[in-house]
This record gives sequence, structure tokens and C-alpha cells, in this order.
Amino acid sequence: MPLKMLVSIVLCLSISGCSISYNPRPVVPVSNFINLKEGNYVAWMWLPNAKIKGYDFYRLAVNNYIDSGSIETLNIIGTESVNSLNQQSLERGEPIYSSKSGKLIKSNLNAYIQRALDDIHAKWPLAEYVIVADIGVDSIERRDGYAQWNNTEQRITDVNNYSSYDQINAVSLKLQYVNIKTRTFQTKIVGLDMTNAPREENSKKYKNIINFVFSKFG
Repeated sequence: MPLKMLVSIVLCLSISGCSISYNPRPVVPVSNFINLKEGNYVAWMWLPNAKIKGYDFYRLAVNNYIDSGSIETLNIIGTESVNSLNQQSLERGEPIYSSKSGKLIKSNLNAYIQRALDDIHAKWPLAEYVIVADIGVDSIERRDGYAQWNNTEQRITDVNNYSSYDQINAVSLKLQYVNIKTRTFQTKIVGLDMTNAPREENSKKYKNIINFVFSKFG
């Protein structure tokens, strides 16, 4: 057992209510189905409805890892640049939410996505794929601190307050891999986290998950 983990466990035993959370990781580590060569340009685009109240820190942690330069096999356009452009695309169209009911207007959302893809292609002509991302929340079962959902597994060990079974909400990434020229797409849902979002500076918590997402490009 690594010394760092051993120290964490010893400290945890002395603190009431302390828990050890392990980073989420994919159950199936490799699942390529796009098979692009190295060096392709890819953009990451969050849907506006991904800004669910209370989930911003998950998005920030994902963005920080994507922008960290850790994925060396692809040219990934910075998330801030893409999201800034997407905001302009959003403001040029009809509202995606009804002002009366607050419900999502799917036709306006779809029109926005196509407009955003056009804008990305115009600004970054080399971009070949856009990963359109949304946040999803699933109710899952956790047994003995372990859960598996949407091809992701994660464990949490609560030393002082342990339950063999509980029903919890877990966060997932709902993804569309869009070919920016043909507008064909493939979808994937990948589990992200069953615990609280990490601090903004901790961009490595989702390393395994994001690497898996980009492993689709071969």
C-alpha cells in the first residue's frame, strides 16, 4: 500500500465521519469506435442545459483536465474559447427555454447546436469532431461503498459511518461525438462521479474517465 494512502487512512481513523473516496474509473478501459488517427482536431462543447445548479464544479473539473494538456494524442481546442463562441451562437437564436413554463424547447436547442457547429467549423476549419456534452443525474445503488453505473466504477470507504446499501444520485456525462462535416453522430453515456465534485484545482480526479472519453479517437 502506498505510504500516502496509508497516512490518509491513519488520519481518517482519528477523525469522526471521515471517508476515503477513490477516483472513478471505466469498467471497460478501452472501447474505441471512431478510430481517428493521432493529431486530429477535436472541440469539447457543453450544452447550455448542462449548467445545472449545483453541478458547475463537475464541469469545471472536467474542463481543467481537458485544458491541462494531458491528452497528448489529439489537438483539443480550449474549452473556454469554444464555450465563449457557443455563447454567441446561443444569443443569435431563439431562447431554448420557454419564458412561461421554463421547459426546454427541443427544436430551438437543435437549431442552436447546428448553429454552434457551423461557428466552430468557421473559426477552426481543422476541427473534425465536436464532443457535445451534457450532465445527467442517475439514481444508483451503492453496496458496501461500491457502485457501478454507465461503464464506470467507484468506491468510497466511510470508516465511521458505514452502510452496506444505499440509494444515491450519481453524475454522468451524456456525450455525442459529432462529425462536424457530415453531421453524423454517435452517442455515449459515461459515469463521472458518485461523490461531491472536486476542488477546482484538482483536475486529475476525472483523469481516467476523460482519457476513456477521448480514447474513442484511437
